[in-house]
Amino acid sequence: MQHRTFGKRVVNPPAYAYGQTPVRADTMAVWDGVQQAGLDPDTQASEGLTPERARAMEDAATAQLDALVGKVNAHIPGVTVIPWAIIPGSVWEGPNAELLISTDFMPSSPWNNMLLPADPQSAEFLGLPEHPRTAIHGLHENLSGLIDQLRDERRDQIEACKAALPRAGWSAIEQFETYKNDRFQKLFALARHVSGSVFGDAVCARHDELFGIGLSEVTG
Repeated sequence: MQHRTFGKRVVNPPAYAYGQTPVRADTMAVWDGVQQAGLDPDTQASEGLTPERARAMEDAATAQLDALVGKVNAHIPGVTVIPWAIIPGSVWEGPNAELLISTDFMPSSPWNNMLLPADPQSAEFLGLPEHPRTAIHGLHENLSGLIDQLRDERRDQIEACKAALPRAGWSAIEQFETYKNDRFQKLFALARHVSGSVFGDAVCARHDELFGIGLSEVTG
């Protein structure tokens, strides 16, 4: 059966940057930035993350992914895909949940999912393997250990930015935002590595051809 593509293949991965931090010189603006970045020692919620904000972020990511799946399934009649979380949802049940959420990484984030066929007919049509529908042995433990290292790294970065605040002011906040974006890129690269390790480079290339890197072809 002839294989189809959903859209154009994306050669370079999207940046997914957090954006530029506006430069504001007044002291109150800098202090607002300190609190929002989670560098205020009196702020209980690290990086401004509250349970309510975390839930809202999770709901928004889930709604976006549901819409993407519906869009793809409606685009190709008779073909059904379902999402596979590359970094499994169980990782968010441990001590790294706050780090992942504050870095805009959810189980249902497009950049943490592959769209895989739900049945043999869809697999043949798309040229992709069927959804495994089961946890990959050892994946949770291996990824948790790697993300533990990022969590330790972030703790050191927070302390360094706090120490720099009295002399650096707003530039310390900008540096912390740079750290956040770098952490996102590391997680994105980790997800790409995992998908390649589980399914192989040829499958990942086919998935990119169909849906774009990080599902970028179907998020527009």
